[in-house]
Amino acid sequence: MKPISRRLYALSALVLAVAIFVCVNIAANLGITTSRIDLTETGQFTLSDGTRDIIAKLPEPITLKFYYSKSTAAQFAPVQAYATRVHDLLQEYAALSGGKIVLQDVDPEPFSTAEDEATANGLTGAQTGSGDSVYFGLVATNSIDGKETIPYFASDREPYLELDISTLLYDLSQPHKNVLGVLSSLPLDSGGGGLQSELSGASQPNVIYAALSQTYETRMLDPAANAIAPDVSVLMVVHPNNLGAATLYAIDQFVLRGGRALVFVDPNSQMAQAGGGMDPRAGGQPSSDLPRLFRAWGIGYTPDEVVADRSLARQVQISNDPVSPVISYPVWLHITKAQFDPKDVVTASMQSMNLATTGALYALKGATTSFVPLIRSSYEAALMDAQTVTFTAPQNLLGAVRPTGVSFTLAARISGPAKTAFPSGPPAPM
Repeated sequence: MKPISRRLYALSALVLAVAIFVCVNIAANLGITTSRIDLTETGQFTLSDGTRDIIAKLPEPITLKFYYSKSTAAQFAPVQAYATRVHDLLQEYAALSGGKIVLQDVDPEPFSTAEDEATANGLTGAQTGSGDSVYFGLVATNSIDGKETIPYFASDREPYLELDISTLLYDLSQPHKNVLGVLSSLPLDSGGGGLQSELSGASQPNVIYAALSQTYETRMLDPAANAIAPDVSVLMVVHPNNLGAATLYAIDQFVLRGGRALVFVDPNSQMAQAGGGMDPRAGGQPSSDLPRLFRAWGIGYTPDEVVADRSLARQVQISNDPVSPVISYPVWLHITKAQFDPKDVVTASMQSMNLATTGALYALKGATTSFVPLIRSSYEAALMDAQTVTFTAPQNLLGAVRPTGVSFTLAARISGPAKTAFPSGPPAPM
């Protein structure tokens, strides 16, 4: 099979799903990976081909209400300058739309009807020293009561301004939600109460699954599936265990034909260990891996090693001892802004994240794909055997970490020409 370009997003901890998946899916659908809003000498913006395509395909008129507190923000020069750039860009969207995008300016002065309207639409006012609020956001509506908002144009999102506005238009123009296919050994759709809880009607979806279901049509796939339906926009593989050759081949073919995938593997899944022994989907196995697919995609990963980081260790309470109730637990990591890739659309505006017993990813030698780290450990980290972590007293774990001076990759973007994991063709039917 001829290698074709595709994107695979391989992540090493389930907790990353909401924060990363939403951004990745939108960016991939729009075909916009970085902003392209170069202000030229003539005052015109250069919008990406992806944005122009979205504008050209708008099925109905869209009204953009640009809320900006002109008088209140007049004393803040940076805000004023950024508001001008945003407004100019919105005018360019309207100009390219042939009348399908109508731009309206609203100045929500204090105690006005416009301010009440801004608040009712979910916009966030930035408080000034005098107690007034500066509104600087966008509300987009269509003729069938659809509504999307940007609550506030934060300055740290300026590099992704075009992406954010185009995402808003794209979402508003879609009559149906994109399908997110979820293949997992964990009962994400029913929570950790197990089969007994589900049968009694007391089950609740995992919080991440519930959040994704608000934006996407989430569809749990059979772990023994031998094909991925063509209407699946993004495939999300979470803690895969004991997948058969037919299912691996289905994932392989989905990715090779241009499908987008999020893969979450874990060397020590606490969810799998904690959840519902009566539920056959509860996993049970703490470690997960996709070695055959990972080798073809150029990804290295050791499924029985956990990243321990002295610098990023979270403070946890282990006893009621008033002398030393809190310890530094090096396998529970508090990720800070310094650990996120500042240039990638997925991680550029992320400030912090907590991860528990996460693994490490790396690029295989001779890989045909591109491996770009999105989240990394500090240099005070080391890999520890998962069993050692499990059977070592928490208060003794920090002293057992021997920093290697290596910054380990916790999440990565994989792209470029990939090889099939099945060069001889589909596996024989069982």
